[in-house]
Amino acid sequence: MKLVKFFTLQIISFLFPSWLFKVKPNKIVVDSFRGNSYSGNPARIVDALMKYNDNLEIVWLAKKIDDEFPRDIRVVRYNSLRSFMELATAKIWIDDFRKKYFPRKKSSQIYFQVWHGVIPLKKIEKDTVSNLDSIYVYEAKKDGKSIDYMLSGNDFTSNIYKNSFWQDGLVLDYGTPVMDRIITHIPKNDSSDKKMVLYCPTFRNEFVLEDYKLDVNQIVSIFEEKFGGEWQVGIRLHPNIAEHEKDVIDYNGGRIVGYTSDKSFEDVLLKSDAIITDFSSVMFEAMYGNIPVYIYSNRFNNYIKNERSVYFKLEELPFSISKNEEDLLKNIKEFDNKLYSERIQNFLYKIGNHESGKSSEKIAKFILEKMVDK
Repeated sequence: MKLVKFFTLQIISFLFPSWLFKVKPNKIVVDSFRGNSYSGNPARIVDALMKYNDNLEIVWLAKKIDDEFPRDIRVVRYNSLRSFMELATAKIWIDDFRKKYFPRKKSSQIYFQVWHGVIPLKKIEKDTVSNLDSIYVYEAKKDGKSIDYMLSGNDFTSNIYKNSFWQDGLVLDYGTPVMDRIITHIPKNDSSDKKMVLYCPTFRNEFVLEDYKLDVNQIVSIFEEKFGGEWQVGIRLHPNIAEHEKDVIDYNGGRIVGYTSDKSFEDVLLKSDAIITDFSSVMFEAMYGNIPVYIYSNRFNNYIKNERSVYFKLEELPFSISKNEEDLLKNIKEFDNKLYSERIQNFLYKIGNHESGKSSEKIAKFILEKMVDK
């Protein structure tokens, strides 16, 4: 059934008569992560676009068309025939994930691929092609041929986009839109607020509850002893295993607050005072906000050997590494904010950082310039 659907939609994509539809010079069609609602890099770019130009026709392709969107955005169902017509008539395409089904792009149209990441830790795209589904590889290559511009916040990531994404577009070093608020945010200073350590485990090939076990009581106790105040543990699971959030919370005695369904990760991150993760690139987003990050996994070697290889050696990262719970508690106790900040600056220098907190503004102005180009 999966293959039948795939080939049927690919045929529709190929046969769709996009040449019949005239491109509108002020029209932009946006998609995030294959049909998500208003979120991610695309949402932050659209916010900036509407700030600088109120005469744009902006269409968002979403699976849930009744979700809340800004008033001036027209919402169309993702992967519908109507969505093909919208794409065929748009001057600008914006997406943060591989486009799966889309009409052939005209030479007058411009596709901005603003990938959903800051700094990749796990190898992606061509760098891990032997682990990718053949259908995904086909989609990635097809999508890559249409890309005109990508967006990056550092030299390291730019090189991956240039060499591993099956694309020949220009990589703009303007930064990452979702990082703007995180970089420019004002740290919380109200000691009466309850503080939160957010647990963000990455997606694994097999869901096993035991992999998500935390000693919540001990962790809370150590954080309160080290940093003062009242603490709680939150959790945000990878979208691919979002339906297991309640299972993980129950497995940990119900003492965890769920944030998996929150649409904006930026909002959740800015509520957090510390992060515990294993292989999630969330660590880098927290790093830019100078939020303490603790890497914790008792299956490091198994994950790297059997699931995903990584770009960095663990010792290259500016975070403490814990391979068991005893190490985790020790690393929380011994956290030194001055040393952590120094490690972050050294790491940012190494990767060639370009983040400035003004990415959305820069890319929005660039898009508007391209819209008036002949």
